Amino acid sequence: MVGSHGHTLAHDALLGSVPINLLHLSKLPVLVMRLRLSPSGEQPLCGNPDCDLLDHVLYATDFSDNAEVAFQYVKHLARGGTRIITLMDVQDVARIGHATPERLAEFDRIDSERLERRKAELTKLGDAKVDCVIAHGHATAELLKKVNQGISLVVLGSQGRGYFKEVFMGSTSHNLARHAPCPVLVVPMPR
Repeated sequence: MVGSHGHTLAHDALLGSVPINLLHLSKLPVLVMRLRLSPSGEQPLCGNPDCDLLDHVLYATDFSDNAEVAFQYVKHLARGGTRIITLMDVQDVARIGHATPERLAEFDRIDSERLERRKAELTKLGDAKVDCVIAHGHATAELLKKVNQGISLVVLGSQGRGYFKEVFMGSTSHNLARHAPCPVLVVPMPR
């Protein structure tokens, strides 16, 4: 677990950031907790002391191998008493922007079936209400919209399908760790 003030990308690049470095290098999952400054501005405090991490978990997936590893943690959270779990896939316009409407409908159907299978697994493990969401747009922006609707914890893999792009441009997981107002659990691929 590591605290983060939600620094900007420029600050992270210029000064280095312990949370971001941990996300890049850790072989273990990293829970990034959002910190806020005390009223005096001298001491970091937990972002939301009343936050119940198991209230509403968002599992962000691109159906990569790493997302499947992260899903194992979501299953543990379902067994642990999570109240609501949202399974979310974003049809990223950068990857599918030139697809025909028919092809987009096919992508949605396939991913909807994948989400429904994961939902069935989770409903067998606990009493959580499980929702499935497919969004269209840029992954980080769409996930942040959802996060701002009362999510208490985000769970996702540290790298998706486009490893080299993520290394050079910043991945969705790292962007969420920087900007989400709630804790983010980033699960790396086993090495």
